[in-house]
Amino acid sequence: MKTKRTLAALALLMLSTACEFDEYRNKVVKQRISGPEKGALCLTADQARVVAACFYNEQGQFEPRLRSFDAQSGQLISVCPFALSGAWAVAAIAPDFEETDEFWTLHANGYRINWTENFMIVGLDTPIPGNIAPGLIARFYYDMDVGKDGTVYITTGDRVQGQS
Repeated sequence: MKTKRTLAALALLMLSTACEFDEYRNKVVKQRISGPEKGALCLTADQARVVAACFYNEQGQFEPRLRSFDAQSGQLISVCPFALSGAWAVAAIAPDFEETDEFWTLHANGYRINWTENFMIVGLDTPIPGNIAPGLIARFYYDMDVGKDGTVYITTGDRVQGQS
């Protein structure tokens, strides 16, 4: 019974969070995170900027780039100077709680990049080592969160010889 209540509370929290981000998605990025892969969206820790991995530019043309927006007005602030696709496609975005106007991206290849709101790279972390899972033949990166204490949580799928 306790497990059911915990799951119900977690579902309610996820639903309320989804509603909050849905407001930003509609107000700020205007459906530009829809695309061939899942979109990624983050509110910076200072809550001043929304950062989105947008698949389409302002003219509606496919152009996978990060964009930052003012969280209150929805005004576009900056666009990443280069496209992020293939191995460098953005899998997830998370706020940086040490430098509250910065954020982290997790890429399809497992690299994590620390950015400023104007897309200056200020840090880089390498992928999770492959020797953790014996017989690893592939790893897929799905999601990332950063706790207020700086702990990084990454959701991956590992394929090892004969199973996943």
